[in-house]
Amino acid sequence: AADQPFGGWRTRQKGTKCCTRDRLEYSMINLCGAVDGADTVVLSAMFSDIARTLGVNPKSLGMLTMTRAALQALSSPVASLLDAKFERRKLIAAGCMLWSAATALLATSVSFPMLFALRALNGIGLGLVPPLLMAYVADSNPAHAHGKAFGTLGLVSY
Repeated sequence: AADQPFGGWRTRQKGTKCCTRDRLEYSMINLCGAVDGADTVVLSAMFSDIARTLGVNPKSLGMLTMTRAALQALSSPVASLLDAKFERRKLIAAGCMLWSAATALLATSVSFPMLFALRALNGIGLGLVPPLLMAYVADSNPAHAHGKAFGTLGLVSY
């Protein structure tokens, strides 16, 4: 496994175009994992500013986190259904686009209902991406390299 990039991330010759593409895919997957980890904590860190700006109470802010988590949990099984019908990389990209668009639009929220709706969309995108990433990593690595591949993903995610 020492001659394979990232401890078994596909089996390509070093220096080839395919090896470079595999490294880019691996980097993008870990970037998605890192942003997923950050996304789960960033909003909570801004609760006091949001409460002051939108004039909402802590209970309402807690509801934002609960809604995102609930929709993330409910949409995760949908990822497996979609994975059976569509190409996994395209689903990951679509989930990332939904998630990132909702996250970016959160900054423009001028009301609590708008913030709530965007956080709900954010949760749906977050529900799609992690299970598909894990499946992609599992399918892209030989069994003996799963520990290293998932360990790296876990390191950047949390």
